[in-house]
Amino acid sequence: MRWMAGNVVVDTDPVGNIKCSKARSPEKIDSIVAVIMALDRCIRHEGENTGSVHDAPDHGQLMF
Repeated sequence: MRWMAGNVVVDTDPVGNIKCSKARSPEKIDSIVAVIMALDRCIRHEGENTGSVHDAPDHGQLMF
């Protein structure tokens, strides 16, 4: 993770949106982007009690 974090550059577009970029290095940053996306999802859905897919009665059954 430390190696990938060292590869990340933050870019801003004219509207003010920010994104991770590999402008400084062609190396991977996938894990950093995944962590940012997970944090965003947690923050946006804070306080919602949506449960878990593992709580569903048909969990583990394959659908064909």
